Amino acid sequence: VDGLRTLDVAHPLPQERAHRLAIELLGVTAQIVAETLGLPLHEEPGDVPASVLDVSAWLVRDGRFARLPVGWHVTSDSIAAIVAATHGCDLLLAKSVPPPVPQIDALEPLVRAGWVDGFFAEAAAPLACIGWASPASVPPPGVGRPGGEGGRADRGVSG
Repeated sequence: VDGLRTLDVAHPLPQERAHRLAIELLGVTAQIVAETLGLPLHEEPGDVPASVLDVSAWLVRDGRFARLPVGWHVTSDSIAAIVAATHGCDLLLAKSVPPPVPQIDALEPLVRAGWVDGFFAEAAAPLACIGWASPASVPPPGVGRPGGEGGRADRGVSG
């Protein structure tokens, strides 16, 4: 998707076309991950406990794609938050770096710092627990535990 974003800067595409291509590339990534890990690919979370979600197929169902804002301000972080909120799940973000703002109790500072996209605060608002993991935090401290380092509970984030 980053390659598409770079191409779009050099040779701009219509915004809707770039958005649709980015979503399709998420589906390609899901296929590669599923094949690499030897896991099944599914269109709904929870179909099989250990599986990979084909988010591009998930978005096509029930008009979900039409409810997603169009533009580069919506990334896979927001899409993951939407999936989690739709299915009443917690969210674990896998990021390359830990949050840049320590002691976070709201999502807006993460948006301002560029750690998550501009739509994330709205997409993640219904979630009770958001955790994160990065290479610097492995094993991720927030997995399975709301709050504390690496997690968010009661609509607050800590990092």
